[in-house]
Amino acid sequence: MNVVLVGFMGAGKSTVAALLQKKTGWPLIELDEEIVRAEGRSIPEIFREDGEEGFRRVETRELKKALSGENAIISGGGGVVLKEENRRLLKERAVCVRLLVSPETAFLRINGDANRPNASGKSLAEIVKLMESREAYYKAAATFTVDTDEKTPEETAREILNYMQK
Repeated sequence: MNVVLVGFMGAGKSTVAALLQKKTGWPLIELDEEIVRAEGRSIPEIFREDGEEGFRRVETRELKKALSGENAIISGGGGVVLKEENRRLLKERAVCVRLLVSPETAFLRINGDANRPNASGKSLAEIVKLMESREAYYKAAATFTVDTDEKTPEETAREILNYMQK
């Protein structure tokens, strides 16, 4: 069983994934890091040179690789659920955990991060709009959802582990 964490930028995917890796001993795959390694350039460079569509193609390729094995913790990028093919892969090959975050919390966590080309320099209102545009995709991909706003990363990881043990 693979466990994939999805959710909006700033939801805590990387932090929680690292905690899950420590608790399970399973390999940790950071999808964005795999994309950067495979392409030999940063995510902002890929967006600038190939556009979002080019980035999404690479993202799908790397998601397939990540899901080809078993028992891995995978931290997906904020937009990995946007493509129907990716949502299908997540449903078929993983327990897909949606980390829910409020727009205000996400804004505080990602504001000014140049490595997030879809969020860098955006206002709270623009973040709300972007989150709303992705909401149905997160719901469609998720096996279950954990609201992270009132939880520590450790509490979030514990809730996911409890779900996995069922």
